[in-house]
Amino acid sequence: MKPDRGRMLGWTVAAASAIAALFHLYAAGISPFTALIQRPVHLALMATLGFLGVGVQRKIQREKSDRGTEASAPHSEEAEQEQAADGSEMFEEPRVNWLNWMFVSLMVAVCL
Repeated sequence: MKPDRGRMLGWTVAAASAIAALFHLYAAGISPFTALIQRPVHLALMATLGFLGVGVQRKIQREKSDRGTEASAPHSEEAEQEQAADGSEMFEEPRVNWLNWMFVSLMVAVCL
């Protein structure tokens, strides 16, 4: 995945998260919406986070498991420098493909 796509994915997830948080706080604290408004908006926002967050979640879990195996194995300073110089593992992109974006688009279209 190109860096622009990873950046776009990050901004999309961040925007959907912020909008969902503001929507739910407004509905809970200030003025509740009717069910015909609140349910589709909630479903569209959570589907966006669900379908696009799966690849990001896999990446985070993979990084945690890599850290656990690295902590148990002794490693030298040279090996760490080689890994840092390589940098390929550090910038692995989330696994979100066109199918995830299609499901998000369909869910948002259905909810509108």
